[in-house]
Amino acid sequence: MERRNNSHPAPTIQLRTLLDNCIDLLNRTDIFCLLIHLFFLLLYNYYHYSYLTLLNGVSCLIFLSLLILGRFQKIIPVIIGTLLEPLLHATACTLILGWNYGYTLYIICMIPAVLFILVFVERGGFISSILGFACLAWFCCLKLITTYIEPLSTATYYPLLETIVYITNCFSAFILVIEFVSLFAKHVKNVNQDLTQKNITLDRLAHIDPLTNLWNRRCMDERLAFFMEKRQTKRENFCLILGDIDDFKKINDTYGHDCGDEVLKSISHIISTNVRTQDYVARWGGEEIMIILSDISRKDSLQIIQRLQEKIREHTLEYDSKNIHITMTFGLSYSDEYDDLKSLLLLVDQRLYEGKDSGKDCIISWQS
Repeated sequence: MERRNNSHPAPTIQLRTLLDNCIDLLNRTDIFCLLIHLFFLLLYNYYHYSYLTLLNGVSCLIFLSLLILGRFQKIIPVIIGTLLEPLLHATACTLILGWNYGYTLYIICMIPAVLFILVFVERGGFISSILGFACLAWFCCLKLITTYIEPLSTATYYPLLETIVYITNCFSAFILVIEFVSLFAKHVKNVNQDLTQKNITLDRLAHIDPLTNLWNRRCMDERLAFFMEKRQTKRENFCLILGDIDDFKKINDTYGHDCGDEVLKSISHIISTNVRTQDYVARWGGEEIMIILSDISRKDSLQIIQRLQEKIREHTLEYDSKNIHITMTFGLSYSDEYDDLKSLLLLVDQRLYEGKDSGKDCIISWQS
């Protein structure tokens, strides 16, 4: 019976990066909130608001504790404390002072924070929606309560104090929202960059032959169609070359398929490093290699393939203490010989096998 793996999957690099960024954000938020509460502690003490002085003193102790817990990597308590304390503090201060001091802004700025549950928790969309609506409902309830019930504070009302507190709360809530949104935007950017890189990798896997590191047949089909269209619209000619490693089956039978793979890799390297950057080299199938020499004359294309053939002849592959000499047969066709791709491919294939029948290690072209 197949055993199921119930362990949780390892976090992705993006998730790990987001988690690290969240921890940094929590630390910055806790320090920022601690400073704001210290400011309010001094402010309310100056105006002799004893209950609010005490309340901010308790909040300072809470955020000091959260910073200490953060040093010991106690992430869950830090997250809960950082999100819950502003909500409870805002509720208490709103009930004590009333709506006009702006403490309810902290409830609204908690909504972006719960969006991160989308990333970290299974069914995070449902949970974050519930929490987001809960914050909104909480906000509305406080508005209703403060509309019909007088503030609990009996201290002297100071218009300047109300203005200072409101502006400070607006500033603080704005900073917190910017922090949360910027972190989310950074995460989205990292995910997009990762997706782009993965798409590049997938595109390469879809177009590259893994053994030879040459283009594969699928990619070459696309390039052939492109060059044929270019030939018809811009009258740019190209040379189509199909090469086949001589006696490749014999090499496999004599030395093994691993040796055959080494032969393919070495030949592919020789060819790909001895053509121009605008040319294309692909593994066409088995031991066949196709080359497109773009925007080139007949004379120049013959010179290139003759030089390639000499490079291959001079090459000796050392495998298992044995020296293996390799040759290749090439068939060539030029783009103006036919107006359709199918005929050009058929022609180059015929010339290749004509070379095979003529003794191999040769070049068959329009001159033959």
